[in-house]
Amino acid sequence: MKKLFIALCLTVLYFGATAQTATNKNNFSGGFGFTEYNGSLGSSWLVFNEEWYGVLRLSYSRYINPSFDAHIFVTTGDYGHCQDDNPDTSIIRFRTRLTVIAATLKYKFANGYIFKEDAKFSPFVYAGAAMDFARDIWHTRIGANNGNYLTFNWGLGLTYNVTDRIQFTYNLGFGCFTTDAITFDYNPHGTKDMYMQNSLSIGYNF
Repeated sequence: MKKLFIALCLTVLYFGATAQTATNKNNFSGGFGFTEYNGSLGSSWLVFNEEWYGVLRLSYSRYINPSFDAHIFVTTGDYGHCQDDNPDTSIIRFRTRLTVIAATLKYKFANGYIFKEDAKFSPFVYAGAAMDFARDIWHTRIGANNGNYLTFNWGLGLTYNVTDRIQFTYNLGFGCFTTDAITFDYNPHGTKDMYMQNSLSIGYNF
């Protein structure tokens, strides 16, 4: 046990003693979270007795300069909502398996101008676009409209740098569909369908 503890300490020291992010330009992370719906059928955002579905998140970032990273992420999980009261029974509920592939630009506040580049806590914001692949899994008369969709995506987050290479990240992301076709163009209030994703990830710089 003592040898194992020493080996773990040496491993952490090794990772912590390696080059800075400007040298380790790549980051890969993976984690889990949940997705919630907002749009023409109502909203489940931060309403904890409404639907929320688990989501898997994988992401890759490439260092550009102290302020910016190129950022690609993929999420997959269920997405949907049931509207409680609606006289229009043509579309009142749906649930789909939604896979998102996004390309964004990330702005880091720990850039040497706002916070130190080697700060333990590093907040960030990002924006871009995604392709969204929806597949109905409810198998009822009323469900999601299968298809491929475009969303505008943005978000914010906070990274805790355990070492120069290992980090934990909380991410709050949003996607807004460019059409309402996923709910068969049901849009009585002029509100675009959106999703919100909360996730926690562990990442590695290399």
